[in-house]
Amino acid sequence: MKSCIIILHKLVCMCIIFFIIGCSSSNNNENINTVCFDVNKSYPIKLSEIIDSIYILPLETNDSCLIKDIKSVELHNNIFYINDNSERVVAFKEDGSFLFSTESKKGYGPENYFSCIGFTVMENGDIEILDALRYGLKRYSNKMEFIEELKIPKDILPVVDYLRLSDDLILFDDSDNFKLYSCSKQKILKRINTSNLSHKVPRISQNLSIQMYRNNIYYSPSYPDANLYKYDYSKQEITPYISFRFPGHDWDPSIIEGMEGNLNNYFLDHPEYVFVADKIIHSNGVLCFFIYDKKMCIGYSNNGINKV
Repeated sequence: MKSCIIILHKLVCMCIIFFIIGCSSSNNNENINTVCFDVNKSYPIKLSEIIDSIYILPLETNDSCLIKDIKSVELHNNIFYINDNSERVVAFKEDGSFLFSTESKKGYGPENYFSCIGFTVMENGDIEILDALRYGLKRYSNKMEFIEELKIPKDILPVVDYLRLSDDLILFDDSDNFKLYSCSKQKILKRINTSNLSHKVPRISQNLSIQMYRNNIYYSPSYPDANLYKYDYSKQEITPYISFRFPGHDWDPSIIEGMEGNLNNYFLDHPEYVFVADKIIHSNGVLCFFIYDKKMCIGYSNNGINKV
């Protein structure tokens, strides 16, 4: 099962990179409510259906920029920023040449960070690193000069993902709650429960849960959940935006209620069910990654055409 999740993580990372560097045409998905996939029929999905154009970008390789594991990627002013194994941020020019790494700032000093749970590239090119284990957000210039540290309260933890909404507001995700945090007031303004099932079933995704698309915020839980959620900042609500259905193979979370013991092998023991992991929305449609019959599968939906 672990190997399936690792493959899933790599597939999602690959697709995210494709979306970043591919030139996609515009398409309005605002009216999508339910997407049904027939897991008994599979079709080849061509990249041309998802992305208008794509190119391979060979990255420079030397001792300073070898990538262990891509956790996330950001493109800002034609520079690619990669979260490498939650340890550092590595930056490359659009031609693939190495620019810099935050490796030199990793350590135990007051201006150092210990881990990189997530990062944000600021408008001026500064890099903000979420060093959750040391309760802080540390900011560095692109010349790796320490700028400042923003301390965050201990009740923010645990954190699996975060999104900076403005200079003052930050959205933290701990897999159970969204926590809207004000930097100026130094406190959590709002908690929104994002858990709709018992977490006895282990996480099925290692990828980022919060997505920003066309100024809208979407949420894909790290545990099996057949919904892609939308976060309404003005109402401080999170509601299902797209529901993915697999007729005859939908998994009902209530099945596990009252079960005892370790459920790490639950997915393997029930190959008849579909366990939905990552959901990604972009201009050419919606992607849904799921496990069925002990295999990793991808569902793609665009303009009423659904493929597995």
